Amino acid sequence: KGVLINLIENARAAGARDIALTIAAPDGAPVLVVRGSGRGIPAEHLARLFEPQFSTATSGTGLGLAICRRLVESWGGRITVERTPVAGTTVRVELVPAPG
Repeated sequence: KGVLINLIENARAAGARDIALTIAAPDGAPVLVVRGSGRGIPAEHLARLFEPQFSTATSGTGLGLAICRRLVESWGGRITVERTPVAGTTVRVELVPAPG
């Protein structure tokens, strides 16, 4: 829940007027995709997005994405970010399939 709220709040803070959430489970592995139509992320910031206390915002702690990554990885998954050349960002959370 916290990961999803953080990703949606980041999209809103980036000026997204539209936020699309997609959930699928190809091969039994859940995948959550959050796509926002906001300003997008400058290419030079991509490598630092998950660093604690890195932020381009004037408010907040810069811990949101670092915490999201730590949580997702503790579940055995991974989180990735893709930028769109014009505007917008896509965050993909891939989890491991449930046992059984």
